[in-house]
Amino acid sequence: MLTLRTPGHRAAVPAAAALLLGGLVALAGCSSGAAPKPSTGSSAGSAAGSAAGGSGGGRPAGSPSGSPSGVAAGDAVTVFELADPIVRYQAYVADRLAVLDGQVQALSRAVTAGDLAASRADWLAAHLTYHALGAAYGAFGDAGQAIDGTASGLPGGPADPRFTGFHRVELALWSGGGTAAAVAPAARLAQDVAALRARAGRLEISANDFTTRAHEILEDTLRSRLTGRDDYGSGSGLATAAADAAATRTVVGLLRPILAQHHPDVVALLDRRLTTLDGALHPAGAPVPLRSLGRPQRQRIDAAMGAALEELAVLPGLLHVEEEDEDE
Repeated sequence: MLTLRTPGHRAAVPAAAALLLGGLVALAGCSSGAAPKPSTGSSAGSAAGSAAGGSGGGRPAGSPSGSPSGVAAGDAVTVFELADPIVRYQAYVADRLAVLDGQVQALSRAVTAGDLAASRADWLAAHLTYHALGAAYGAFGDAGQAIDGTASGLPGGPADPRFTGFHRVELALWSGGGTAAAVAPAARLAQDVAALRARAGRLEISANDFTTRAHEILEDTLRSRLTGRDDYGSGSGLATAAADAAATRTVVGLLRPILAQHHPDVVALLDRRLTTLDGALHPAGAPVPLRSLGRPQRQRIDAAMGAALEELAVLPGLLHVEEEDEDE
């Protein structure tokens, strides 16, 4: 049986959910080699959106038709209702990590070969795939910091040996070091991603963490991507923000059947807010650095982000699983 971590106790998920996990992970393993390689914000969105039934936020492929049986609007959400979307999300994470593993290996080969253009393209593709994982960030622990942490707070700043991962490679590729300076960091990144993929099946995502991340993904985007705080030269903040929005779509899409049953008025409003945000984050033409945005476009992004966050902020409360005594 699959064990789902919830506040204050561990709840055993019904055997059907455990069997579903096994089938989905097996399916993910078979299909990972054919998964598309995102190279822009919109393609990362397509990859993330596919787990949630498309970029329109529809029902996830293969999810049950209709709402959870025996549940009336306004009833409290139970851990067993949240088991299915979390199981599906775990399978999605396993599939995306397989894609990411191949992408960072390609990045390592490109920097070793001294191909700067290919290295930059491979870096962006891999980084957008990582950000499409969204709600799994909190489950990665120290591995998440090693893979996508910044130099903020490190005594040595960008020169600190503990500064690793995507942004260390980014600094080398876009700030004068070139491919030679990126060889060791890219190899380390590939090792860290492979290690994370190897333990993907043991990652735990609690019910309340999962529903909270639907809001926190875009909070992180507003704080880091849209301020340029985590930009080390690539100017990819807008494309990464679009990948974060796609990750939010994935989580909301997986929660859709529960929201539609318990809080049907929320679903349509969330869809409108996220659609508006998608439009703001995907300007015509190739992605551009944030600093190149005109004032009207930046205002449009800020307004759309604020409106989306306002609606997403209610989800953790609406879908909260009450803490239970372990002795019950």
